[in-house]
Amino acid sequence: MHDLAATGKERRAHGRDARKRVPRGTLGHWNEADREHDAAATILAQNRIRVPELVPIRHHRKAVSPWNYYRGAAAVMAGDLAAQPHSGLTVQLCGDAHVLNFGLWATPERNLSFDLRDFDETLPGPFEWDVKRFAASLVVAAQENRVKPARAEAAVAAGVEAYGRRMRRYATMPELDIWYDGMHVDSVISYFGPADRGRVSIHIENKRERRRAGGHSPSSRRWRTGAPGSPRTRLSASRSVTTSKITWSTSSSPGTG
Repeated sequence: MHDLAATGKERRAHGRDARKRVPRGTLGHWNEADREHDAAATILAQNRIRVPELVPIRHHRKAVSPWNYYRGAAAVMAGDLAAQPHSGLTVQLCGDAHVLNFGLWATPERNLSFDLRDFDETLPGPFEWDVKRFAASLVVAAQENRVKPARAEAAVAAGVEAYGRRMRRYATMPELDIWYDGMHVDSVISYFGPADRGRVSIHIENKRERRRAGGHSPSSRRWRTGAPGSPRTRLSASRSVTTSKITWSTSSSPGTG
């Protein structure tokens, strides 16, 4: 991963060069004929690094709907994006920036902030890959929930425009101010309509109270171990997942991403 240009002038010039390599108007296009990998083979290849007993659960979950498949197939989209022209502006990507991987974090100061919260797939790559993953997720989620295409397009436009506005703002800020910038939970609530804000606030507060009370679901069990004078807390969470007529009991959820 290359260091960024040292000055604002150099960074702007670097950005203009990137636009020449890949005009912004071409970044929204993808042709399946350009795919350089087999999507099924990419998914199956990942089985080698997964717990064998949990692989059937994962595949079953992804088969439920296009949205579940999208969430669990970050590697497929990464392979597709890798075959496309890109900006060359490399950052440390989230790698799986779909809309449900944004949520609330508890900060060390015991505040709740809204941000990305899943970095299992993090890797260096062109900045626009995360933006594309996010934008496409809005469309797939909208289709899953039978949202009209016009509203889905409006959501994509609003999300990408908000990203652009924030990047323009960051371009003028000192690095330390960027580091400490964040979105407090109250700012998130303000985006909801007046009729929904009370319900959202109650939901968030209930989550906060559960975290303060122990930070774990009722299915978790705690016990203390260790030599005298050095107590340790260990957690054990049991969970059952039913697929067809088979019930799997696991200590953690394989998830879909």
